[in-house]
Amino acid sequence: MIGTGTFTLYIFKDELAQNNEKIGLYLIPIFSLVFYYFSFKIITTYLKKGRKIILDSNTFNYGKESYNWSEIHSIILTGKNNFSFLSNGVKESTTIILKNGQKYIIYDFLYSNISEIKSFIQYNVLNNKKPKSEIVFEDTDYIELKGNYFLNISTIMCWGFPIFFSILFLFDNRLNQIGLLIFSIFSLLWFVFYSSWLNYFKCSKTHLEIKNYHFIWLNKKIQLSDIYKVIFESPYKKPYTLKIVLKDFKVATFPADSLKDKDWQILKANLQENGIKVTDEIS
Repeated sequence: MIGTGTFTLYIFKDELAQNNEKIGLYLIPIFSLVFYYFSFKIITTYLKKGRKIILDSNTFNYGKESYNWSEIHSIILTGKNNFSFLSNGVKESTTIILKNGQKYIIYDFLYSNISEIKSFIQYNVLNNKKPKSEIVFEDTDYIELKGNYFLNISTIMCWGFPIFFSILFLFDNRLNQIGLLIFSIFSLLWFVFYSSWLNYFKCSKTHLEIKNYHFIWLNKKIQLSDIYKVIFESPYKKPYTLKIVLKDFKVATFPADSLKDKDWQILKANLQENGIKVTDEIS
């Protein structure tokens, strides 16, 4: 945004130098100031909400502020809080509330070691017992939730763009080898991007399995006993997504555009029947 603001000012200066008194010319500096303002707000928001965190058995240090754990009223390890003044600013976070009512929010995406931070709080501050790793024999009685492969936006986007332009280029002899190469690379990236939204799920009493319509070699199995909670999300301009938070607080997300509302409800009921906490943000 800073670059855009500077570029618009450069255009304004260039137009003035050429004595071009166009209608609306003097609106350009206003747009530049808007870009600079939003840039300033974004930078200060990240600096304010992404302070250095140091934890030990006695204290919680957030930036230059330090508190004893005995001063903490409550801790919410998972949940969402508003991050910025922009739309779609709600982010996954940990909330620490002091006895005096002051609140500190630790946003997951700002810290690469967020799983270690949450694990430390869970097992050293909240004094919850660390789960023992165990081997669970797989229950082969799966419920498969695939939805409809053909009736969703991701499938249409995957195939529609390459097929449409392939037909156009087939009847256009002006396309040279370099153009064909660029088109092929772009189509491949396009296909891979939208294919990543075509996940589907198989669930049993012991495991949750994630598969993909196009990437058939991908097959991720997660023991239900390793899951802390599951979130059904509705991200901005993306399909409904399954977010899995493990007991070590590592997170994995799986968009699933082919699933319908009834599929999500079946998955929710199955997970809850097997003792998994589900936060449903899509129904």
